[in-house]
This record gives sequence, C-alpha cells and structure tokens, in this order.
Amino acid sequence: MIAKGYRHGTLVAVSDSFENHQRVTVRCDCGVEKTIHAGNLRRMQSCGCLRKALIGAKNTTHGYTR
Repeated sequence: MIAKGYRHGTLVAVSDSFENHQRVTVRCDCGVEKTIHAGNLRRMQSCGCLRKALIGAKNTTHGYTR
C-alpha cells in the first residue's frame, strides 16, 4: 500500500492507493497530477518532465541547435 505523502524522485503520492491497492494519484514537482499503477511508482522518477529536459539538453552542441 502506498501512503499519502510517499515521495519517490519528483513524485509525491497525494492519495492513498485505492481500488484494491492498484492505483495511486501522484503529483510531480512540476505540478502534473497522474493516476498510475502503484507497482510502477517505484520505477518512475517523474511524470516525464525530466526526460523532456534531458532531450532538450542533448540536442544542443556548443550552444547551438542542430
């Protein structure tokens, strides 16, 4: 069971797990709320905002875009 307030990476559980402990609502530090499977919470670090930031950083070379 995931308790309210549990933090993993940038995600914080904003509700206890419900529906037979299968789903939990989480809020990312960027403000996005999602309902995800409770088992996937420990594999996720963010809602996807970290990936977007990393992809943007990888596409620049010496301060210029491709």
